[in-house]
Amino acid sequence: MEVELHQLPASFTGTPNYVSPYVSSGSVATTTTATGLAAGNYGWRYRVVDSGGHAGVWVTESNPDFTVQPQNQSPTHGVASQVRADTGAVLPDPNGVVPYGVGVYFRVTPTDPDGDTARMEVELHPLPASFTGTANYVSPYVSSGSVATTTTATGLAAGNYGWRYRVVDSLGNAGTWVTRSEERRVGKECRSRW
Repeated sequence: MEVELHQLPASFTGTPNYVSPYVSSGSVATTTTATGLAAGNYGWRYRVVDSGGHAGVWVTESNPDFTVQPQNQSPTHGVASQVRADTGAVLPDPNGVVPYGVGVYFRVTPTDPDGDTARMEVELHPLPASFTGTANYVSPYVSSGSVATTTTATGLAAGNYGWRYRVVDSLGNAGTWVTRSEERRVGKECRSRW
């Protein structure tokens, strides 16, 4: 089997670029593998040739026969916010303040260059702490350009907290972690820092 494969638009020249070994009559002929194909549309045609050099006619497939998709790209995002769950007010960052017993959630707008859905992942810890790369608050996947909102962090003990976040597309391609400011406080009094 001889195959002439080209990225479109292209003109076929009659010169094969993928060829199988010779096989017995009635057996399956398989060409070498086309690798390293750039993103785009491809067309191909084929013919069979016997070991004596006698060739059949070229059989043209559809155009395009297949498309190579671009490599998945990481999503990007706007500026993330920390939000009081009771009032919906955006907390300053750094030095936001929430009363003891009030939950906090996080939101950001992910944008995916491939149009994939994406979500926000947040790693929140009382300080001092080391970040581990494991998110403990995650949003559902949202359409590119929509706001992603995590689940609410509740039951927070009094003290300082730090958080970082990233956005991840539905194919698992993650952006880099972004560390937010170092000081947020939950206090036992009505007036406390987050």
